[in-house]
Amino acid sequence: MQETNTSDNTETRVCRKCGEARPLVKFLKSKGCVGGRGRTCRYCSVDPEKIRAKDRERYRRDKEKRLAANKRYRELNLDYFRQYGRVYYKQHREEILAQTRKYYEENKDRHAAYQKKWKAENRGRYQERTRQWYEQNKDKIQTKNKEWRRNNRQILREQGKIARARRRAKQLGAPGLISVNEWMALLEAADYCCACCGRKGETQTMDHIIPLSSGGSIDIDNVQPLCLNCNCEKALKIIDYRPRTIRERFGRLVWQRDRQETAVRQES
Repeated sequence: MQETNTSDNTETRVCRKCGEARPLVKFLKSKGCVGGRGRTCRYCSVDPEKIRAKDRERYRRDKEKRLAANKRYRELNLDYFRQYGRVYYKQHREEILAQTRKYYEENKDRHAAYQKKWKAENRGRYQERTRQWYEQNKDKIQTKNKEWRRNNRQILREQGKIARARRRAKQLGAPGLISVNEWMALLEAADYCCACCGRKGETQTMDHIIPLSSGGSIDIDNVQPLCLNCNCEKALKIIDYRPRTIRERFGRLVWQRDRQETAVRQES
């Protein structure tokens, strides 16, 4: 043990663990030691794990009480917290957005399941919140929708084709299902060309290889893009003009989708 007196008469002691000279008051009390203080400073005497364990136990014991106190304090100072949140977000916007995107990508399925469950359990509340948000942002939404329709006229045309095909299939009781994304992918694979004559254009019609009236399905593997003239000439004949690569690609796509749907039904 080593004790010294500094120029301002503050008694110090050298810790036997860390070797640092600290004021005597920084050592734990001990009646059996000189000066009533131990030989190890309080920084070396405290076990961090023990302190954390005590904090966790104290939090578990007083959890409800602490949460209620925090909620009450936040309600009494709501304006302060809102202002602080806005300032903090403005200062750390990029960092917050990056963390949010990363968390969403890592927990996409979990987030979707939670959203679906919450909407089902709070349907009325969700609809009311949606209506309020729409009323508050009506002009902004309408402007954005107009701009989107102006920039995506091709997608709107294809959506109309899909809707008409589904409606006719329902009337005839035809099986299968086709999505806008599948039809757009087929058009891109065919380079927006007619599968029969090769004429290129963004107004290709949706032809069913096996007509719906003959028992054909509305699946993507029974669909081909044809120009209006070729579609009228084909009429109710069963002719597949698609190249082999496209037939195999979209036939495999339907097989994978059917397999996934079968697995989901088995799990449920």
